[in-house]
Amino acid sequence: MKINTTTKRFTLPAVIIGLVVLFGGLTTYAYLTDSWPFTQEAQVQQDPTGADINLDPPTQQEIDASQDAKKRLDSENPPSTDPQTSKEDVEVGIAYANVRNSALEVRAFTNGVITGDGSCVVTASQGSVVIKRRTSAFIDVASTQCEPVRIPLNELTNGTWIVRVAFDSPSSKGQSEQVTVEVQQ
Repeated sequence: MKINTTTKRFTLPAVIIGLVVLFGGLTTYAYLTDSWPFTQEAQVQQDPTGADINLDPPTQQEIDASQDAKKRLDSENPPSTDPQTSKEDVEVGIAYANVRNSALEVRAFTNGVITGDGSCVVTASQGSVVIKRRTSAFIDVASTQCEPVRIPLNELTNGTWIVRVAFDSPSSKGQSEQVTVEVQQ
C-alpha cells in the first residue's frame, strides 16, 4: 500500500495561504469602510429630535438656573427638624423572655445594625401596671445586643405580662413585636 505524501505537502501551505488571504481581505474591508471589526469604539447616539447635542461646559446662566431650581425644591420640601425622622428604622428581636432565677429575664438584639452607642428600653406591662428598664447596647458579630434585663419577681404579679423592647441610637431606632410571658410565683 502506497501512501500519497503529495496531498499532505500541499495541505499546510494551502491553509496558510487561505488565512493570509482572509486577513488581507478583512484589513482591506476595514480600511475602506473605516471600521475595524475587532475593536469597540464609542458610539455616538444622535438626538432623536435631530437637535445638536451641546457637550460644552455649562454657561454661567445654566449654572444659575440649576442653583435656582435646587433652592426652589428645598423651599418646597424643607428638611425635617424632627431628629427622629432622620433615623433608620431597624428590626428589634427578642431572643429570650422568660422567668429565670427569680426574675423576668429579657434579651434582645437588632439584626443587621452594628453600633455600640445605642440603648434599649424593656417594657413589661400587665393592665395598667407598666415597668420599664433601660440598658445599654453592645456590638456583637453581626448585630447589636441589648444588655440582659432582669426584673425581680417581687416587682411582678402573677399572670400574663406583655414584653416589648425599643432600641434607640443616634442613627437608628426600632421596636420589637410584643411577647407574652406567664409569671407564677
